[in-house]
Amino acid sequence: MPSQTPPWRLAFLLLACQLLVFPCGCAKPPSGPLCFPTQGKVTLDSQPLAEAMVVLHPLDPDPEDANDQRPIAITTADGTFHLSTLKSGDGAPAGEYNITVELREKRMDGDTEVRDGKNLLPAQYRDPAKSKLSYRVIEGDNQIPTLELSSK
Repeated sequence: MPSQTPPWRLAFLLLACQLLVFPCGCAKPPSGPLCFPTQGKVTLDSQPLAEAMVVLHPLDPDPEDANDQRPIAITTADGTFHLSTLKSGDGAPAGEYNITVELREKRMDGDTEVRDGKNLLPAQYRDPAKSKLSYRVIEGDNQIPTLELSSK
């Protein structure tokens, strides 16, 4: 009759294997800038603007930042947005920014509707130097005042 391994010994062997495969304390540190929650709202002619792309452009970009990741968001049906830089909803790094807003025309890409056609907003809002929209992100929670756009 073959000898059986006691259950505690099997559990110990499984734990030892896991420790060899997944060493503790070796997690890769997060890379990129520290981000702070940043949200706001966009209106066009006093009405909420849905599906618009909001991008923050740093006034003082880091010349050593090869990634050049800009905080970005898409507005919801009520015009609100939550910026993302490194991961969804993480916000924006502290600093001074010019803001651009674009609303692209919809088109079909196979069975999917995408917004990558021509810009439907006045050209000034897509140019960081001409948009006249700006905000300073600080450490902590940030609420950008409503970005009030005009179709004229």
